Amino acid sequence: MPPVQEIESMASPRFIKSHLPLSLLPPKLLDTCKVFYVARDPRDAAVSSYHHNKFCNYLQDGVDFKTYWEFFINDLVPWTPFFEHVKEAWQMRNHDNMFFLFYEELSKVNCLKCKT
Repeated sequence: MPPVQEIESMASPRFIKSHLPLSLLPPKLLDTCKVFYVARDPRDAAVSSYHHNKFCNYLQDGVDFKTYWEFFINDLVPWTPFFEHVKEAWQMRNHDNMFFLFYEELSKVNCLKCKT
């Protein structure tokens, strides 16, 4: 079954994890769903992305992190533009259905607050 049909067939309430920016998700998403957006420090995101891409053999041999960082900040790797992605969600942080937090804050989150 195609992923979209599979998601549509899931019983509600459902949890869907995505790395997509809000602009690539349904336009009325924040009006119909609660969205938890977890932002990462760009340095941490770049390190994680570098190791993932290395592990999956997506990088040519010899690409070091310094070179990768230049690719990352210039939007030349998958899942970029990173800064625009975070900025887009940050602009919606005060929407009633948006729960915006930073990865480093996850251990401090009161889950009872998340349920409201």
